Amino acid sequence: CQHSCTAYTPPPPPPPPEASASHVGRLCTYDIFAGRGDALPVHEAEEVCEQSGGHLASFHDRWTQQSVVDLLPEGVRGVWIGLHDRHLEASCEETGFIWMDETPTDFESWAQGEPNDWLEGEANCHNPGEHEVAGEDCVELYANGRWNDLACDADRAFVCQHSCTAYTPPPPPP
Repeated sequence: CQHSCTAYTPPPPPPPPEASASHVGRLCTYDIFAGRGDALPVHEAEEVCEQSGGHLASFHDRWTQQSVVDLLPEGVRGVWIGLHDRHLEASCEETGFIWMDETPTDFESWAQGEPNDWLEGEANCHNPGEHEVAGEDCVELYANGRWNDLACDADRAFVCQHSCTAYTPPPPPP
């Protein structure tokens, strides 16, 4: 270096996103990341949730889910939740969707016609998952409280859960 050069120091990484709203539920605290610039693909959203000791949200009843939906900012169409079937392709009638936090899938709220594993412009309901490319393996929660399966690499706002107490599913009906 012929001039007074100093060693290059890269800029610090951007700060992690901050929740735009929170809800303290019966089992968990739910943080909504729906501010400007918070839209991420599902794997990056899950990393943000894990940094705060949690996961993308799981829901086990409509009341908890509705409490979170009620906090979504106006204009937010959908947010990632922790439901996926990346491990197994099933069909559109029987799903293999599981929660990232490994709690039971004992509540569902699919939008009409979902899940449909949309791929290349058509429903991919008969995909055995062995040799074909999967279409939509992750789930977004719409602002109306219904779910849609979606490609995991789409950017969406997201809902994290943390500080959860152990979940015990209710007993089966007699």
